[in-house]
Amino acid sequence: MPKASKLDAFDTPMRQWLEKYPKLTATRCLEKLRDLGFDGAYTIVLQRLRELRRAVHPAEPTATPMDTAPGQRGEFDWSPYTIGDGVKVNLFHAALRWSRAPSLAAASDQRQTTTLRFLRAALEEWGGVPEEMLTDTMSGLVDRWECDEAILNARYVDFAAHYSFTALTARRGKPKDKPVAERRYRFHEENLLGGRTIPRFETYVELLDWWKREKVLARKHPEETSRTIAEMLELERAHLRPLPARPYDTRDVHVRLIDDYQRVHLDTRTTTRCRRRLARASTCAPAPTASRSATGKRGVSSSTSACPWARA
Repeated sequence: MPKASKLDAFDTPMRQWLEKYPKLTATRCLEKLRDLGFDGAYTIVLQRLRELRRAVHPAEPTATPMDTAPGQRGEFDWSPYTIGDGVKVNLFHAALRWSRAPSLAAASDQRQTTTLRFLRAALEEWGGVPEEMLTDTMSGLVDRWECDEAILNARYVDFAAHYSFTALTARRGKPKDKPVAERRYRFHEENLLGGRTIPRFETYVELLDWWKREKVLARKHPEETSRTIAEMLELERAHLRPLPARPYDTRDVHVRLIDDYQRVHLDTRTTTRCRRRLARASTCAPAPTASRSATGKRGVSSSTSACPWARA
């Protein structure tokens, strides 16, 4: 039989406190116990509080088990950093969950086109497409939440359909849903940034490429310790879906309003386009990425960055 403890008589109030205050510390709990007449030490309060916390607030499961099948899931995310003399960089990280194979890239922004361009590069680097791709509530990919469900951006849905993967969204406030990406960021902070002064963005990009090749891919897999992550990637490639024949067009899309006088409103001036030439002017991107336009009153014209007047 377990040995009796001075805290046995205070088990009920401690449970009640944890239900009301989930983040109750051992120090504060000891203070409250003292008010009830407890005269024991801090150590046994700390141990009992840990036991009760696990019982009252059991750990929530991750989005899927860690033992995902090869080729089943990838995950990606952004993380901002400040290097050198206040230089701001954004690190994009995509990873295959089974092999832990990374794709790393740095940028000065986290725009939608940048995300899709880096994600396309990650799939090409892996040589195939996993069945699912998981991310969080990322700007440009998730428009909003309704009834606790993520409403995905139309262009991201189109991107996912082009590469034939299921777009998944992690629960809000649950970073452990994508553990590989989160742990890689911690390793990046401790191993790449730790003890280094990186003066410029270009230097960081070069260092990141070296670090991925020499440190990340050469690292032992956390579960298959006899193989490196690079070797695990070679095994997983056979289970990835093939890439489409043509890559997704990730160029910027510019939207322009056409008023009642058939004038296209640019950022700095108004350009007049006759009705006959309007369609030709607004579909100047090369096939198959020709953009669409609607003529007539209060129409909306959209074009890719290949159109000369889109850059005006």
